[in-house]
Amino acid sequence: MCTRLAEQYGDSVTFDGDTYFAFPTPDQLAAATEADLRDLSLGYRAPYVQRTAEMVADGEATPAAARDHEYEDAREYLTQFVGVGDKVADCILLFSLDFLEAVPLDTWIQTAIEDYYPDCDGSDYAETSRRIRRQFGDRYAGYAQTYVFFYLRTGGE
Repeated sequence: MCTRLAEQYGDSVTFDGDTYFAFPTPDQLAAATEADLRDLSLGYRAPYVQRTAEMVADGEATPAAARDHEYEDAREYLTQFVGVGDKVADCILLFSLDFLEAVPLDTWIQTAIEDYYPDCDGSDYAETSRRIRRQFGDRYAGYAQTYVFFYLRTGGE
């Protein structure tokens, strides 16, 4: 999907005789219609991508502004973007905004919590997140989550 978006909307860059495409800017993506994005096989993501690009291009909101908040407030801030819930917000925080305490709670991590850390299972996403951060250590919980995820996805080897 990223390659199709870049080829369709990104600027071309030639390097050493080969042509590559940069990922499109918010302005470039905001110019696309939902139908255009569906044609690129974005499926259910099409309206999310289109509306988020519009929000960023118009200055209504920007994901990088989450850096100005404490972790839980930053997660809440990101959920204003269409289609972004707590788990996706945690992915954005961990993998692109340097919130190393973020622990995306997907089904793999939920299984690990049930099997190995049952005391961390809270009543909702926020409480489970707090408990697993305490278990793994607030500072680098996201790294621990990444290792647990990899361990489970590779069959425990």
